Amino acid sequence: MGAHGGGRGEPVDTWQKKTILGVAITYILLTVILPFINVFIQAFAKGLGPFLEAVMEHDFIHATKLTLMLAAITVPLNTLFGTVAAILITRNEFPGKVLLLSLLDLPFSISPVVTGLMLMLLYGRAGWFATALADGGLKVVFAFSGMLLATLFVTLPFIVRELIPTLEQMDLAQEEAARSLGANPLQVRGYVGG
Repeated sequence: MGAHGGGRGEPVDTWQKKTILGVAITYILLTVILPFINVFIQAFAKGLGPFLEAVMEHDFIHATKLTLMLAAITVPLNTLFGTVAAILITRNEFPGKVLLLSLLDLPFSISPVVTGLMLMLLYGRAGWFATALADGGLKVVFAFSGMLLATLFVTLPFIVRELIPTLEQMDLAQEEAARSLGANPLQVRGYVGG
């Protein structure tokens, strides 16, 4: 397959390639497809009635609302911040750029358990910011704000990492023309009309 999955790949014509393909398909089947199917089998094992009763429980409705609220806040914030970060990273050279890219990839390389521990060490009862939070009457750990911080942290790299290759391949001729005609940086990037 090509780099983006759309190209023509090499034929699977040797026993080695067939073995590797078989192992890959088996792995995906065992780790993704079968557990996915099992969720539905278990959910409907006792029929549609118990499933609908579970869906109508207060805890399920509350969890669904909480998830939708987190998504409604996280998606716009990460879209805005991720887009600005990707533009600044691709259009500028600055000291520490490699470090910044490494920090953006941090959620990919650490366990969600470590993320939770980090939030506890920073915002928990004995955390670095515990006194300031207590004085302000704010609660982060075991609260919506903590879930929001964790969600923002874990999902930000997806936006930035998707935009950087696209921005690197863009033709900058239009931006250069806009600059030569006197557009300010916000107008050049298309953020404001002019």
